[in-house]
Amino acid sequence: EAPPLLLETMSSDQRTAWIGRRVCSSLGVEADAWDTLLRSKDGAPLQQLVDWLDWEEGQRPAVMFQVTSMLVEPEPEEAPTQAAPPPAEVEEDTTSNPSAGDAPASAPGADEAGPAPAVAEEEGAPQADGPATEGQGEEGEEGSSSEEPAKLPTPPEPVLVSTLHMSMGTQILAALAEREGAEGIYLSVTSQEPLSIEGVEDVDLFMFDHVSFGSIANGHSTLVAFERLMQHVYMPLISQPVMGKAQRANVDAIDGGTNMEFVNNMSKFASQVNHAIQQVTGDIRLNVPNLVIDDPQRASEDNDIIVQIETALDEWTPAIGQVIEQLGKQPQGKGPLAEIEFWRTRNAALSTVSEQLNTPGVRRMLEVLEHGDSGVLATFKAAYKELQIVYIEAKDNVKFLTTLERHFKTISQAGPNSLSNIIDTLPSMMNAIRMVWVISRHYNSDERMIPLMVRIAWEIANKVQSVINVKTIFREPLKQAIKKIEDARACLDKWHKTYLSVREKIELSGRDQRWEFDKKKLFDRTNYMKDRCTDLAEVAQVLDNFHQILGKELKAVTGDVQGIDEVIGKVNGLVVPLETVPFDIFDKRYQTSWDSVMSKFRSDVEQIEENTKSFMDTSFKKLRDAEAAFDLLCKFRNIQSREAIKQQMEQKTADILAQYEKEVDKVHAIFLDNKDSPPVTKNQPPVAGAISWCHSLFLRIRQSIAKFQSMEELFTTDQGRAVNKKFVAVAKEMRHYEQALFSDWREQVNTLAMKYLKEHILVERPDGQLAVNFNTVLLVLIRESKYLDRMGFPVPETALNVTLQEEKYYKAVEELNDMVDHHRQVLASLSPVETNLLHARIAELRQKINKGCTLLNWNSLSIPEFAKESMDAIKKFESLSKQIQKKALIIKGVVDSISRAQVVQVGQPAAAAAAAASPVQSADVPELQELYEQMERSRVKVMDELTQKYHQISPLLMKVEEEVVGTSSGRSPLMREYYAHWEHQLFVACNKMVVNGMSKLLHVLQSYSSQADDAESYQRRPPLFRVGAILSTPDV
Repeated sequence: EAPPLLLETMSSDQRTAWIGRRVCSSLGVEADAWDTLLRSKDGAPLQQLVDWLDWEEGQRPAVMFQVTSMLVEPEPEEAPTQAAPPPAEVEEDTTSNPSAGDAPASAPGADEAGPAPAVAEEEGAPQADGPATEGQGEEGEEGSSSEEPAKLPTPPEPVLVSTLHMSMGTQILAALAEREGAEGIYLSVTSQEPLSIEGVEDVDLFMFDHVSFGSIANGHSTLVAFERLMQHVYMPLISQPVMGKAQRANVDAIDGGTNMEFVNNMSKFASQVNHAIQQVTGDIRLNVPNLVIDDPQRASEDNDIIVQIETALDEWTPAIGQVIEQLGKQPQGKGPLAEIEFWRTRNAALSTVSEQLNTPGVRRMLEVLEHGDSGVLATFKAAYKELQIVYIEAKDNVKFLTTLERHFKTISQAGPNSLSNIIDTLPSMMNAIRMVWVISRHYNSDERMIPLMVRIAWEIANKVQSVINVKTIFREPLKQAIKKIEDARACLDKWHKTYLSVREKIELSGRDQRWEFDKKKLFDRTNYMKDRCTDLAEVAQVLDNFHQILGKELKAVTGDVQGIDEVIGKVNGLVVPLETVPFDIFDKRYQTSWDSVMSKFRSDVEQIEENTKSFMDTSFKKLRDAEAAFDLLCKFRNIQSREAIKQQMEQKTADILAQYEKEVDKVHAIFLDNKDSPPVTKNQPPVAGAISWCHSLFLRIRQSIAKFQSMEELFTTDQGRAVNKKFVAVAKEMRHYEQALFSDWREQVNTLAMKYLKEHILVERPDGQLAVNFNTVLLVLIRESKYLDRMGFPVPETALNVTLQEEKYYKAVEELNDMVDHHRQVLASLSPVETNLLHARIAELRQKINKGCTLLNWNSLSIPEFAKESMDAIKKFESLSKQIQKKALIIKGVVDSISRAQVVQVGQPAAAAAAAASPVQSADVPELQELYEQMERSRVKVMDELTQKYHQISPLLMKVEEEVVGTSSGRSPLMREYYAHWEHQLFVACNKMVVNGMSKLLHVLQSYSSQADDAESYQRRPPLFRVGAILSTPDV
């Protein structure tokens, strides 16, 4: 075996792993067999497989894997020391070959075979079962004595071991011959580039796209395997394709004729392959003596040769008769394709025998007998002559019938929705049959042509019968069912008419033999089926007519859904007797029974017609919509309906006019009730909304009468003229109402427009704030003008000009609103002291903006410039205010730091804590003078820091003065209040700092004073300072 590291590196290739999975799955072997193959002969098969995948130069060969199996008897476990069985105990399976795996592997492409794996005594290996194993277990558990006789072990059963063999290139043919009958799989790469999987995410999909593979049938030749693949795989797939969603979406775009042509060509090719198989593997094999005859004259003098040849002829003569007799006289099957297959099979069998007898060796043998005046030669020649006659006949018939095969397949393979293909192919088929009739030496007689015609008629009738199933045809959509029935009837009729047309051409030509065929045999069944299809078409048309009459339109008009559904139920019940007939409707023997069924159907239809007429009389008295009823009436005029029901509908014009008169009265009442305060839809202005409402009422009644005018006879009656007169009166009243509303609006629109356009664009509210002064009356005016113009009213020029400038006004209002809102926000962000400081600037800004309150109106052209200039001034003022607020924030930070400063800091916490822990070490507590000095140093430090911060205020105030006043003296009168404000803030901060320091000192001192009498508490609290005392002796 190859080194493990090399094998692991190469076997990690995902490409070889994919091939291994395909081989093991196709041949039904375990992965161990694949691993054994790759490791055999120092890993040479694996290296060859990798080189094959990485092939770079020349034509890449194919690779084949085969499997052989053999039975191996394993060594029994009970006797591990027993010698291995001799080679004679190894029994090979019938499909194995003793020389498997012996092919040399030195040259590239050699057949490689891994050795059969030995059966070792490992865990999980197959072990023999039986009493011996059980006895050993009992002996181990119970400890039986050695006195019991030892049981002989049962021989282990043989193990079936599979071995894989790999062949490449030219070695494949030798491997097939060596292991004949072994199952195999071949692989071929579709491209000549190396199969690199670098960067490939889905290796399985990549290999499926670039490697083709297939199986090699066990015990069959390649031609037989290919023929079976054609018949059982490809032909069913292309005949009934399995389509996905995307394919089904485009199925209507597929050319049906092209697909059918492809199917026919594939079927023809499969038949040719089958014919080749019959010729190659013919059942009739004559025993031809192995004689080499150079000179027939000399050989006729050799008695042994004569005897051998005569013996062969004695076998050949009955064999020829047997072949002719076994082939039969009639085709198996009723269709025309069966006749073609009959002659094709007959031709294949006869050609096999004829070709064997026409070899040069056989002809020399016959010459030998002719020189020797043999008596068996005459008998053989008679049999051979008969063979040639039937063979030539079969060959000739196959040649001519093959020209008709395409047409026959079109008929036999037509689907349920492709009867039109049969109709299209019948003329060309009959012309082709006429050519066969004229040219063929055998199909030019009634004895041959009538059976062929009968088969064609049977195929057509059978195809129509499979499509027209009376038990299911009426459950399909009626339009589809009618089309199927009409196609079936047309197909049957086309068959008869096409025959008569070709027959007439033959008679008119005067050259060819006439067609005097038995018409009863050819057309008796098809003509009867055509009559039954006519009956079925009548049934389908009746159902379709009733469904069109009793559709959703009639339900909407009458409102009686339940009554219509009941009638539809009766209509659907008409087909139940037809669907449940206990006989074949296309069988002429049951014609009387079928006539009875159709007679019952027609009587039921007449009864349903009477019920429908009665229902319509009742329903049209309760009409809900005159227009829908009139549409239904017009629809009945345009569709192929039941004549009785159509006449009934013609009489319903009076009911329609009465319903329309009610609708006019109802609309008039709605108009009178709401004309003073009409309902206006959302976003519509008052005048245009009222006019639109009135116009919609007018359209409601005008739409119906406009349709009525298409039927002139509707208004020739007194009722029609009265209804028309009422409509005209109501329409005039509505029209006068619309004109009055528009006239009032037109008279005042100019005044309103001029008034509000002259108002100033800005106005000051009572609270002093500015607002945009665009009156809502102008908005309404613009909307009124737009709606009225769309409705066709002549809008005044002033209103029209305002409407045309709608976008300009909206844009100006939006810009002014932004400017006013920004101005309000900037002023609101100022504090009172900042407002006083910037009083002059605020007044200057307001003066610029007040131009919109005093000078500009909505007719001004400089509104956009004003809005832009005002916005720029506001932004400039905003920038100034932000600079001042930024400096004020810094000053406020200094003031806050002064107010929070700690000027009194008493004691050292660390020292005090140490003193409390070790009260004996009183030297760590500072003396009073030291404590004072510490506090003073802390105060001076804090005051120095605050002084530095305080000195930052003056430059900031100077900058504020420079930005506001334009000077930097620090004494500007205009800054007096601003200076005073910050001086007051500093004064308050200093007071707060002093008070906080004194409060802290007082708190510390009081905390010691309050605990002076409590000795225990006094000891717990660390001392603040210490005082030294010297006791002086008093003078006595």
